[in-house]
Amino acid sequence: MSPGGKSRDRSGHHWMVILERVLIRCCVQGIILAISNDSRRSMQKLNVFVFEDEAVLAILIEEVLLHAGHEVRVFPRPTSCPVFKDHGMQCSQNCRCADVIISDFQMPGMTGLDFFKLQRKRGCKLVDKNKALMSGSPLIKEMKHEIDDLGCHLIGKPFKMADLLTWVDECGQRLCDSQPH
Repeated sequence: MSPGGKSRDRSGHHWMVILERVLIRCCVQGIILAISNDSRRSMQKLNVFVFEDEAVLAILIEEVLLHAGHEVRVFPRPTSCPVFKDHGMQCSQNCRCADVIISDFQMPGMTGLDFFKLQRKRGCKLVDKNKALMSGSPLIKEMKHEIDDLGCHLIGKPFKMADLLTWVDECGQRLCDSQPH
């Protein structure tokens, strides 16, 4: 019993999470219907990693990319990346573990920009052009310059899911173009 004599329903939070996911899936269905008529969309299945600590946005991006036919893994913090494995100085992977990486700019423990710099320093196998930073805050000129120098894409929040999917398709095309023929 709680102090007021009322019993607490511990499953209430669980139901809110389920309701949130259902609402997001309904929104995603509408988004997918709106963009599925775009005949220019690629049908290439890509492996996409999303580093986003805001659960609702992470779920929304995940659902949209899944419905577009991609494999998606979502992480709440950058330390899930193999460049942090065993605290080594180099990425432990022999080949790239993702085709596309999308990261929030403000992440727990480090910025997305610092995360991408660390990936590059430690030998991430993914080309920087297939990495995107999402930011809802205006960035100072120096940060924009660093992002440009790194070669990754900047996505301003709020953004249109159709634009995100177009960029992901462009990433797939870059990978195809870089394959030896």
